[in-house]
Amino acid sequence: MTIATNREFLDHGSDDGCRWRGVAQQVIDGAGTTRQLLVGESGALCLFANAAGQIYNLPIIGADDIGIWFEFSITVSASSNSYTVNTGSSSNFMGGGISASSTTPGDGDVFSPVIATDVAMTLDRVEDGWLAGGFFTFTAISSTEWTVGGITVTEPAAADPFS
Repeated sequence: MTIATNREFLDHGSDDGCRWRGVAQQVIDGAGTTRQLLVGESGALCLFANAAGQIYNLPIIGADDIGIWFEFSITVSASSNSYTVNTGSSSNFMGGGISASSTTPGDGDVFSPVIATDVAMTLDRVEDGWLAGGFFTFTAISSTEWTVGGITVTEPAAADPFS
């Protein structure tokens, strides 16, 4: 794994580290239907806020991009179409997993993408987790893999959102 050498550092490398005060995340409003995320937007909070559905495309992971991440929050329950996160490349896969929390007691579950094949997380029905309150993070952990972690909100029975 390589570490990006062309990025700025917050500290000067001391053993004491550094403080990060007054920092606020960039918020990417999900008002549009499709949004290509950029490497330079790493750390952004991306909102799913369009009930008619939205798509976020993650950047293709370069050798210097390991460690970039994007957080997602579902602020408006979808009513049609889907909320989707794509890896942006047929050779960038998803790993990790999400917990699906159901509004019906006992109907939650845990789902993990298949690292060698899955390139999309699609919340295209209530069972897949398109309800408001879901949140998850995608982090580039290699030049071919995004790992996902978080929670979706479903009803009644949870279904696997990865493909």
